[in-house]
Amino acid sequence: MPCVAARYVPPRIPFADLDGRQVLAAAAAHVPSQRASEPAAAVTDVARFPLLTLAMLGLLAAVYAAELAFGVEPTKGLLEPSSRTLLALGGLQYATAVGSEEWYRMFLAPLMQTGPVHLLLDGVALYLAGRVLEPMVGARWFAALFVVGGLAGAFASLVVNAPNAVSVGTSGAIMGLFAAIWVVSCRFADPTRSRLRITAIQVLIAAMLPFASASLVKIDYGAHLGGAIAGAAMAALLLALWPEEAIDHANKSAAKAVARPRLAFIATIVAALGVAGAVYGATQIPHDYKVQSYAALLFPPDQLPATDADAKSAAEDLVFQHPRDPRGHFYRALALIDAKNLPGAESELRTALADGELLKTMFKPAFSQRLETVLSVVLLDQSKTAEARATAQPLCAQTGSTFRDQVAKYGLCSY
Repeated sequence: MPCVAARYVPPRIPFADLDGRQVLAAAAAHVPSQRASEPAAAVTDVARFPLLTLAMLGLLAAVYAAELAFGVEPTKGLLEPSSRTLLALGGLQYATAVGSEEWYRMFLAPLMQTGPVHLLLDGVALYLAGRVLEPMVGARWFAALFVVGGLAGAFASLVVNAPNAVSVGTSGAIMGLFAAIWVVSCRFADPTRSRLRITAIQVLIAAMLPFASASLVKIDYGAHLGGAIAGAAMAALLLALWPEEAIDHANKSAAKAVARPRLAFIATIVAALGVAGAVYGATQIPHDYKVQSYAALLFPPDQLPATDADAKSAAEDLVFQHPRDPRGHFYRALALIDAKNLPGAESELRTALADGELLKTMFKPAFSQRLETVLSVVLLDQSKTAEARATAQPLCAQTGSTFRDQVAKYGLCSY
């Protein structure tokens, strides 16, 4: 994009290491002041250490440590949490974020990592972007850029990836930061502007190259592209909010030379919304964690028998491999009924009904009602009439229910 002439960085200021603190300090040093103490004060105010960036790095490390400590399943590879663990702690997936309206995952997934290599790469990139951009725009606008890039990357990931894919990572937000650096470079004169742009372009292009198959981590290109577009758009807004004249040699001190974008309260609101979304998402983790913990106990959908005959023949293997899955015990009960082993069938049905919380969390009420219907009939066939009536009582209370009609046919609803 075309840029107007840079206003507060003299053209010959060296830019050896792309450190925003040095750039702004050098800019301030070239502005005359009425008192010698004023430039130093200005530099101290703006060229501070990027504390927010370091705090973000600490947060990413803490979240990854939580992934390892609270894994639903054992890690794989090089300390890589399983997909189920990622889902339990806020990972992004279309089937859950859109299908189950768990929108808060868009705030949590950008803080998560797939492993130590992913964490290292994202951490280095975030530090490189933060040490340049945070001193330029201030901590509040830097946080707002991170939030917008992360959310845009999460949205694009949902659009691009398969519905069952689980996506996590800070890369969308990081691409937004580097895209912002490219746009914000318009505030600088060459060679600083060129150095900023070259660095940003190198990161942005490399992030979109198809080398994922040869790398140690998989790349979410949707998140990268979405974050970059959002970061560039928001940085263009920052250019419009920056003071038009950064240096007034006659009236202003060096502090004016390092002015930041105006309306920082807008950045505060955006950043606060990002924090609020993440905090709300954190309150949902206990439920999601329970769901994924239970799901790990169940046999996968591709092992679900197609017919009752298949279910009965596969019952032994299913119970052996997934002893907590009530469906396996139900299938075994059906096989035992066919074999006229009613006490055995009763035992299997009671086992299937024993974990009421699992049944309530993972299955529709109709499954529990079917278990109770079969159990009440099995008890009746064993002349355990009182127990059969007690088991059927919840079903009898349901008006118009198919299961009520079935137990009523055996006289279990009449007293």
